[in-house]
Amino acid sequence: MDHPSNVFVKAFVGAQKNSAKRTIAGSIWPLLEFLKDEVAADRAILDQFAQPFLEKSLREKKSGSVDSEDVTQTLLDYLMDKTSGEYQR
Repeated sequence: MDHPSNVFVKAFVGAQKNSAKRTIAGSIWPLLEFLKDEVAADRAILDQFAQPFLEKSLREKKSGSVDSEDVTQTLLDYLMDKTSGEYQR
């Protein structure tokens, strides 16, 4: 149960469930989470997983080491092509 893939999937599903609850609650969801952000713990796990990929992609973009014509472009590659600046939490 402590395998990284299980931890990631559990956090992903938890974040989806809590985000759906926010959608159902509508504009009053901040009142329901006044004392605790229900998505924050899951988001931290997801960020920890995604951070190395984002940093690598930013380094490659800055150095120009990836030739977009020679490499199949992923969604992350596309988003990095369309963004400038640093990743901020």
